[in-house]
Amino acid sequence: TNIRHVLARLSQSSPYAIPSSQASDSQASNSQASAQASNHVSEASHYPGESTTLSPSSASLHRVQIPSQDWQPQTFQLPQLSGRTTESQTLLDWIHAPQYRLIGMAGLSGIGKTSLLRTLVPQLQATFEVVHWRSLQHSPLVADVLDSLNGSSAALSDPSTLDEFLHWIQAEPRLLILDDVEGLLTTGALSGQIQPTHTLYDTLLHRISEHNHKSCVIMVGTELPRSLLRLQDQTPHVQSLVLNGLTKNEATQLLANEQLADEQLEDTESWPLLIDYYKGHP
Repeated sequence: TNIRHVLARLSQSSPYAIPSSQASDSQASNSQASAQASNHVSEASHYPGESTTLSPSSASLHRVQIPSQDWQPQTFQLPQLSGRTTESQTLLDWIHAPQYRLIGMAGLSGIGKTSLLRTLVPQLQATFEVVHWRSLQHSPLVADVLDSLNGSSAALSDPSTLDEFLHWIQAEPRLLILDDVEGLLTTGALSGQIQPTHTLYDTLLHRISEHNHKSCVIMVGTELPRSLLRLQDQTPHVQSLVLNGLTKNEATQLLANEQLADEQLEDTESWPLLIDYYKGHP
C-alpha cells in the first residue's frame, strides 16, 4: 500500500524519518523532562546576584530585534488543532489561576506547542487585552525583550532592566509568551543551562515568581531552563508541562482531516503503522 511503501522508504533513507532509536530517545527525553517538572529537581538553587553596575557580559553583546507578535483575543483567528483537549484545559486553568505567575511548556520541535497556545487566545479575552508573543531564538538580552514590549530603549544595567520588566508585568494583567527558549541555552553542556552571557534570565524568572502581580509569563521550548524547574520545586507560583505526541484517537482524527487533501492517506488500515512510527508526532 502507499503508506507501507512510504514507511519502508523512510526507514531506509529519508533524512526526515524518525529512527526508532531516536524516537525512543525522544520519548525518554520527554519522560525525563516530565519527571524533572513533577518529581522536583533536587539541585541546590543559585541565582546570579543583582549587581549595581553595568553587567560586562551584557555590555559586550549586540542588541537584537526579536521576532514578535501581539495577539488581540477579541479578533484573533483561531488556528486548527487536532486533540489536545486535556492539555488545553490544564493550561487555561493555570493561566487563569492567580497563584501561577510562571509556566513552562516543553516538547519536541513541531509537536504543536505554539499552535496549542494560539488556540487558547480567544478564551483569554476576559483576563488579558493583549497576548504578547516573543521569540528568543536569536538569544536576545532581557533588555531586548523589554524594548519590544514597551517600545522604548531599556538600559543595559541589570537592576534597571529587572525593575523595568517587573514594573511592566505589575502595571496591569499581561500574558507574555517567550517562545524558542532553547535559544538561550548552552549546547554540549548540562541540559537546560542558560548561557553565561544571559544569566540575567535566571534572576528574572526568580523575580517573576516571587513578586506579587496578576500577569503570567509562559516559557516555551524543546527544553526548559533548569532554573525554572528548580523554582517549580521551591514555590507554588510555577508550573510546567511536557507536550508529548498525540493519542491514537487524536492522530487518527488528524489523518482523517488530511485524507481529503492527500490521496496517499486513503489506506486507512495502515494509519496505525504511521501513527506508531512517528510516536504520535503530528
